[in-house]
Amino acid sequence: MERIAALEGLGRARAENQTEEDLNQPPEFLSSIEDLMLAENSLAHFETRLTPINDPSMKVEWFHNGKMLSAGSRIKTINDFGFVILEVANVLARDSGNYTCKAINRHGESSVSCQVQVKGRQNIVTDPQLPKSFQTGTDSIHNLEERMWKREDISYEEMESKAPVFVTTPHDVTCYEGQAAHFDCRIEPIGDGSMRVEWYHDDKPIQIGSRIHTINDFGFVVLDIDWTFKRDAGVYKCIAMNKCGKAEITVNLTCKSKKDIIIDSQLPQGMSMDRLKELEARKAEAALEEESEITVPKFITQIKSRAVAEGEPAHFECRVEPKNDPKL
Repeated sequence: MERIAALEGLGRARAENQTEEDLNQPPEFLSSIEDLMLAENSLAHFETRLTPINDPSMKVEWFHNGKMLSAGSRIKTINDFGFVILEVANVLARDSGNYTCKAINRHGESSVSCQVQVKGRQNIVTDPQLPKSFQTGTDSIHNLEERMWKREDISYEEMESKAPVFVTTPHDVTCYEGQAAHFDCRIEPIGDGSMRVEWYHDDKPIQIGSRIHTINDFGFVVLDIDWTFKRDAGVYKCIAMNKCGKAEITVNLTCKSKKDIIIDSQLPQGMSMDRLKELEARKAEAALEEESEITVPKFITQIKSRAVAEGEPAHFECRVEPKNDPKL
């Protein structure tokens, strides 16, 4: 606010001290515009001073590469008290070039220019994005990736003259029904277009489906069974063939079946066999009582006399047979 007040005061003082001779002069820029080198999305600020001040016929225009600039959401212009300002927000690479400020009045015109260079950011980030503590291991990561995906440089003649060879062998698997089974091995030569890999179970071709999957890529051969049954047990054979010959390897799968008959106690915790027998005996007694004959009513216990104070409840009870007579 102090800066604005000072500028306003300076403008008023010059306007008061300005003579008619001053107003009848052509435009003159008192300072030049500096060249700028900016990064994308930064602010471009141009500022200069112009005389005569308060000339009603004075007209100030800005040009970018010869095309007039219009004020908008990114571009703002100021022309007051002899100060001429242009601001371009969020500059882009296309904003680079020549900027010219032209002042025109009844007695002539004047202009000043500058150059602006906007450096564009990389669209593809090539610098490592690892944490600082891991940046020293970038070369190691590259080496590991190259080893994983690198194909051996084998000429066509060499490839044709080499028969399949299993570099690693799969391991035998033992599992329970319902569990997954996984077999993998490596084979050479890699990248042989004539190579064909087949899997057999007990000398019968395996049918690939939703439960059984195979992979053969970059020399890696995989057989996956998502869930197993008892019938999946047996000998699995992998055969690799090309124009020069074939190789085969076998592996065993043992699939243990779960118990079909449960012989363990399924009683709730704390419930013993004696307690269960007792409950069943009571149930049998109740059934016998239901089957007994209906006889003449008979009181088994008598009503006892009671002495109670006035206002207190009085309770009497007795037992009667037969129990299961609905007409009693």
